[in-house]
Amino acid sequence: MNQYSDSRPETPALNRHEKRRAQKRRVTSIVLIVLEVIVLIGVIVVFFHFYTKLKKGDFATDEPSKKTEQAKDSPASGTVNVDNDKFALTCRKVQIVRDVDGKPAALIYFSFTNKTKEPLSMSDVFPPFVKQGDADCETFATLENAPDELYNRDLQISDGQTVECCYAVKLYDTVSTITLTIHDNYDTFTDIGSVDIPLQSSAPEEAQ
Repeated sequence: MNQYSDSRPETPALNRHEKRRAQKRRVTSIVLIVLEVIVLIGVIVVFFHFYTKLKKGDFATDEPSKKTEQAKDSPASGTVNVDNDKFALTCRKVQIVRDVDGKPAALIYFSFTNKTKEPLSMSDVFPPFVKQGDADCETFATLENAPDELYNRDLQISDGQTVECCYAVKLYDTVSTITLTIHDNYDTFTDIGSVDIPLQSSAPEEAQ
């Protein structure tokens, strides 16, 4: 009888211990379930957010799109003139001439101003490119009686000085329109703009 009476008091203690374990397991399970539900709700919200933006075409990224880059790099049509805090450039006129071989050429006249303290020429800052139709035109035509302005394209000036300069361009004919493009070779290293210039052999053409 004493043996049985000694073992009976241990049973309630074991039951309480097991109950506490069970309660902890239930609490842990409930916490894990709540966390999983919160994470699932967050994933669903993020998914629908991006899905809605993508459907509306308003899905933005940190990198600029190719379309934006192309628009930025494309020359602005209609003008090649520049006037900012560093430089000024104006295309004055285009004159049709003949080179030493009797082939058609064009003299394109510019006024170039360098407002910086660094000695620079027009050829350093704003090299021109010329096309006639789809063909590139060389900007080094050889003339018998070259104007003085032709040599000023490499003349370096500074501190607000202005120089009149000129480029001699080889042409394929004296009828087809030429396209003049000015490139920024100092700051942006992109094309500033372009302008279509109709040619007339009888008189100089003003570039607008």
